[in-house]
Amino acid sequence: MFKKAFTLAEILIVMAIIGTVAVATIPNLMDSYQEERDVAKLRGVFHDLEVAYSKAVAEYGPISMWTGNSPERAKILMKYVKSTSCGTAQNNSCYPSSPLGNNTTYSKFELENGVGLAIFMSNSLSTGTIYVALGGAKGRVNIGKSIFRINCDTANGMYPYGKGLDRQSNGAFRDSAVSYNATNWVITNGNMDYLKCASQLNWTNQTSCP
Repeated sequence: MFKKAFTLAEILIVMAIIGTVAVATIPNLMDSYQEERDVAKLRGVFHDLEVAYSKAVAEYGPISMWTGNSPERAKILMKYVKSTSCGTAQNNSCYPSSPLGNNTTYSKFELENGVGLAIFMSNSLSTGTIYVALGGAKGRVNIGKSIFRINCDTANGMYPYGKGLDRQSNGAFRDSAVSYNATNWVITNGNMDYLKCASQLNWTNQTSCP
């Protein structure tokens, strides 16, 4: 008796189908994986900065009491974060050349995981502005996707930018927040779904794409 087997044509058809499915799904899976990594990285940076700020306040007092110019005050904060200082020059090895934050008033630092920070500490306002480049100096420069912003001040401590600016009165996510304002969404909700379904998101009852 002859055993029934697949013909070469049938095998080729199956392989073609598998290849088509792979081409369609693998990029999405890779994007999803990268997003999860970036979300975890941003949350980790924020946590480290929160801890550093608390330690700096415990040792030096409220930010309004920190002495020195912006670079000196930035060093007070970064004293408690494992990082390498890259000075304040533009186009250095720590932070991308194009997004806001890359100028000589911002101190640049590189964290152990390759994340780049650009920090400005205002003497007069007693506030701090921190731009976070998840991919470092050579990474992507998409604001709200790979570049984010964190602030600090005496009243609020360290907090993700966008807090209070990223929602409408009914709780709906504010589409215009797909910028630095999106930092608060990522840290709070653990996703970047505003890149896919911003108009469907709501802080009250829809914190991810349906």
